Amino acid sequence: MILRDAALGLGLALASITAAPAATIVAIEVPDAISVHAAQIDKTGNLVGSAFFVQQSPKGFIRHKDGTFSYAPPSALISAVSAANGNTAGNVEAGAGSEAFIGDLTGQVTPFPVKGFGFANATSVNSTGEVVGYGEKDADSSLRGFFRKAGGKAKPFDAPGAGTAKSQGTEALGLAESGISCGIVIDGSSVRHGFVRDVRGNITVFDPPGAIRTTAIAIMKDGTVGGTYRDSAGVSHAYLRAPDGTYSFYDAPGAGTGSGQGTTLLAINKKGATVGASVDSAGVAHAYLRNAAGKFAVFDAPGAGTMPNTGTFAWAVNDANQVAGDAVDNDLQDHGYMRLP
Repeated sequence: MILRDAALGLGLALASITAAPAATIVAIEVPDAISVHAAQIDKTGNLVGSAFFVQQSPKGFIRHKDGTFSYAPPSALISAVSAANGNTAGNVEAGAGSEAFIGDLTGQVTPFPVKGFGFANATSVNSTGEVVGYGEKDADSSLRGFFRKAGGKAKPFDAPGAGTAKSQGTEALGLAESGISCGIVIDGSSVRHGFVRDVRGNITVFDPPGAIRTTAIAIMKDGTVGGTYRDSAGVSHAYLRAPDGTYSFYDAPGAGTGSGQGTTLLAINKKGATVGASVDSAGVAHAYLRNAAGKFAVFDAPGAGTMPNTGTFAWAVNDANQVAGDAVDNDLQDHGYMRLP
């Protein structure tokens, strides 16, 4: 699934933990689907994602706040929804490749071209209709990011130090309401670094201290970036990078300390609450919600697996602390859920 790798990627202050409050976890069930990925949730509780089937093409869905569904056309996968205004984004098959699109909560999608791309995917959209994403260049299959103003043309860009071989390059992943974006740059040695791009197109590449691999996936309006870094022992830790370049770090309760274990940060809301996954010493993921004061609620969705590379992942959180994510079962199938505080 999209960004699963990021989810399998020492707090400087002692983290406090609270018992998870009574919360309701709602299964996101799409008829006939064998796998359901819950990607993002807007501020009113509309949730978007994609469903996969045995005998039909995958399709994106919108689960409205009243529990009803709308669907995108076949092979149109929805990966993002704006905090407000009902903008959605994702990618749709086009010939031998795919095109990025912007859509709405009815399931309608409007593809747009990105010059020189054979494959393109829109990863984030804001309430003004700006979109970011990435894709493969036709020429060499390396990766380029893109930024598209509302109603305008998508403009590709490369972060400094981006490699030019297949699977190297730039991926734009997060977009703030202010138009600032973030993502990863994969260099010529296939090492990942974070970047932040301001509204003028200036890009700053960064790595937290001690990082051998960095993912930047979430961004606030002021330019605070959230993500995950991996240390020299292969353990993942969550970080927040302030606009002035200073860092704070945390590990979720129960996170393992071995290679391939630890804490990932996958989303942040405007209040500073973050969500992600805590991968324990057995390689099983447990979702968490951490408020801005550093208090955690760690939880598992029904049906989550208990084997390595399974468990519960939290992909998104809105300003009401409603969480969207997936429970990965022991057969490695995704089951979307929404957690209501």
